[in-house]
Amino acid sequence: MSQRIGTGLLASAIGAVWLVKIMGMQGATLEKVQPLVWQQMPLFTLPKSDPLAVAVRDEYLKAWETKGAAEVNQGIWMQSDMAVLADHQGTVPLPAASLTKIATTLAALNKWGPDHLFETLVSATGPIENGVLKGDLVISGSGDPLFVWEEAIAVNFSLFLTHVSRRS
Repeated sequence: MSQRIGTGLLASAIGAVWLVKIMGMQGATLEKVQPLVWQQMPLFTLPKSDPLAVAVRDEYLKAWETKGAAEVNQGIWMQSDMAVLADHQGTVPLPAASLTKIATTLAALNKWGPDHLFETLVSATGPIENGVLKGDLVISGSGDPLFVWEEAIAVNFSLFLTHVSRRS
């Protein structure tokens, strides 16, 4: 069946070329048809923004700007279901906030309370002679979530200030 349809289309095309070229017939010029009203109606419309959400966004941006955080470094996207209520650079790639730390912080506060102090002990297995540690440098942590690589650099700098330049 597909071969018959293909052959029929080819015959129609050849016939159209024959009518135009040999017989001098021209086809009717098609005019652009305006779409009907129902064809232009969206299925549903979403609000462009919510005035209350826009006010909250603007207040938030001003508050951070007074604390030294430039508006250009802030990204806000407020959405409810399919509707974007307010945004500021919502589609601009910016470093994400560490939202996963919220759960960790809540768990730590629940377990230890707000006054708990973590201890990170720095010790050595040998003496320091002429700026050289004769032994190992031992760092014993107790789960301090704030002891990150920057803190390790600070420990190294503290050792430098005490004239420890290397270990043997």
